[in-house]
Amino acid sequence: SLATVSASGAITGVEPGFTYVTGKPAIGSYAGSFRINVEITALAQGTYFIQNRQTQLHAQIADSVTGTNLKQAALNGSELYEWNLTPTGDGYYKITSVWSGMAISVEPNESLTDGAAIVQRPYGGEWTQQWKIIQTKSGSYKVKARSSEAYTAKDLVLDLEDKASHEEGLSLKQREYLDNNSYRDEWYFGWFLPTSGYELDYQPNLWNANGFACFRTNCYAYCLDRQVGDDGLLWWGRPGEEGGMDIYEEIITEDIIERAKRDSEALGFTFEPVDKYAVCKPGTYKVALVIREGKAIADKDSGDFHWYRQNPDGYWSHKPGSDKVTDKDLCGNLIYDPERAANDYPIFAGYFMVSPLTSRY
Repeated sequence: SLATVSASGAITGVEPGFTYVTGKPAIGSYAGSFRINVEITALAQGTYFIQNRQTQLHAQIADSVTGTNLKQAALNGSELYEWNLTPTGDGYYKITSVWSGMAISVEPNESLTDGAAIVQRPYGGEWTQQWKIIQTKSGSYKVKARSSEAYTAKDLVLDLEDKASHEEGLSLKQREYLDNNSYRDEWYFGWFLPTSGYELDYQPNLWNANGFACFRTNCYAYCLDRQVGDDGLLWWGRPGEEGGMDIYEEIITEDIIERAKRDSEALGFTFEPVDKYAVCKPGTYKVALVIREGKAIADKDSGDFHWYRQNPDGYWSHKPGSDKVTDKDLCGNLIYDPERAANDYPIFAGYFMVSPLTSRY
């Protein structure tokens, strides 16, 4: 059901989409139906990063000049990528830059134009500066200016300029929404996940400086901060091995989680599922697991798993196999939420709280 109706007749949206509501009077048999569009606009007031669903790059502004175009780029940790959302009433928001204080705006003389520039301007309450943020069934959002709401010929939304590439520097535009699989016209709004205060310092050189040690340790070792096993050798962590399980022949999500749990029981570290917005218990920090299910063979299309761990500043880091530790994803973004990180793993398996097994080579 997309909506519920209370005894008093109040309609509450459950998920986005179109549905029909039928009503009839208390006396008589006549009944009538009407079609409603259920929209979810429940983002809380606060600061967000704005990430394009297709390119996985982020909306940013380059300066504090009125009229500067917004562009997409890899998140680099500066305030140029941070946006304050403030409700203006009737389900709309103003979206202002933390860096410049100016508001995301459609060019005033192009409010009904497909291809209109998206710029920053001092906020003045114009409808070109008020935005409805509408959740899609996938969890991403359409972002629509109030100035185009009455224009029914096209559903104009926040998009990217009409180019085939995913490159940095593409300008944001107002364009017609296409309900297809391109997703250049859908966005994610995210921010740092809570930290516990027990996160390990981000010190990539501890893992990267010694080439042999880097080559012989992996993501599982990094997330637990364990370079050396009980045998004194560099540890290429295979979930379940320390817990007495046979080496996996196939990567299955539930099995990898169970294997990590068995390791925690054998080695005495904490490993528990945790909500992404929860604060971990004292002595623990968050890690995240992504999965590509399939046979565990040495092939780029085979099954595999990958772990991330949270840093003290709220960003996340990881060690891709035998490669160097990094705090960036495949698109060059700093990682503030591994569920939104660009990678080659289609399954997000969850967040977990762990305690470290710190050992050094």
